[in-house]
Amino acid sequence: MPKQTTPKKPLMLFLPGKLCDQRIWQYQMTALQDLVEPVCVDLQHHDSLDDMLLAIKNTTNIPFILAGFSLGGYVAQEFILKYPKQVIGLILVSCSAKGYPAEEKNYYRK
Repeated sequence: MPKQTTPKKPLMLFLPGKLCDQRIWQYQMTALQDLVEPVCVDLQHHDSLDDMLLAIKNTTNIPFILAGFSLGGYVAQEFILKYPKQVIGLILVSCSAKGYPAEEKNYYRK
């Protein structure tokens, strides 16, 4: 996707959870399209947090609203800590500021 430079509406990036894609956000993206320019950033094919953060950063060079679900919420929190000036609003769904529990991290490392 080419970098957007002058949006008519605020840009809103949606981050799905693990094993999810744009369908998890489709209802919200459709419902909000008159108010924001919705873009879903696919995180499924990235192997590390740094790759996910770079995928978000490379989506646009303008400030945006960021919404994350589950894993997308954890990634959104990391993104706003690393690039606070790029995010003008943050929505987190089904995630915690504590991150993933150790048991879940270990399960996915196997």
